[in-house]
Amino acid sequence: MMKNRYATLWTDATGAFYVREDVPSPETGQVVPTWYDAFSAEQKIPGQGAMPADAPHSGPIRLTRSYRVVNKSGNATYNVGDILIRVTHFYWQKNTLRVQWLNASALKVVSQQSAPPAGDIVDIESAGPGFVPTTASNNATIGSTAANTDAIAIAANNARQFLSVSNNSSGVLTVNFGNPAYSSGAIGIALAAGATKEWSTRVPTTAVHMSCTVSNPTVFVIEG
Repeated sequence: MMKNRYATLWTDATGAFYVREDVPSPETGQVVPTWYDAFSAEQKIPGQGAMPADAPHSGPIRLTRSYRVVNKSGNATYNVGDILIRVTHFYWQKNTLRVQWLNASALKVVSQQSAPPAGDIVDIESAGPGFVPTTASNNATIGSTAANTDAIAIAANNARQFLSVSNNSSGVLTVNFGNPAYSSGAIGIALAAGATKEWSTRVPTTAVHMSCTVSNPTVFVIEG
């Protein structure tokens, strides 16, 4: 007599997936479960927090974001052109988050927590998958070295489709398109120390003016 087999997909607190195969005994009707790894098909029992995979919020929730490396500031785990993936794991059972950075091009871990420097990477979702930077300032000092003084930091570019400005100074950077960034006061978009602003649609093709509250500010600029 052929046995009836019932297979269901399960997960546990680690986020791994398992197949549970229930085989009722034809004599007693008792169900004997057998567990398998969902990907290797090897017998493996789930860990703590086992539950059906279609249960609400079963296992950790994962969010991914892809980035392209446009500058290498000494990190040995990636090179310009590599694709990095930020994986955010949310463990709902413990209400905790864990972030992991992976190098998809070199198949290695970049960091278990810390993000690469802002000037090293560009968000692919914002810039588009085919984005290749045409200019990178490599943390240069803008034209004006005095505080609270306007300077044309980036020349006009009629082909510009993407622009990223990172404020690597200790002051507040003001960015203005086509107009002075300082005239009896700062005028434009303010970027706090360490902040980055990206434009990926309808990027102004005029010259980009900047001013800063400190002298000799450094910025990292990428345009393409």
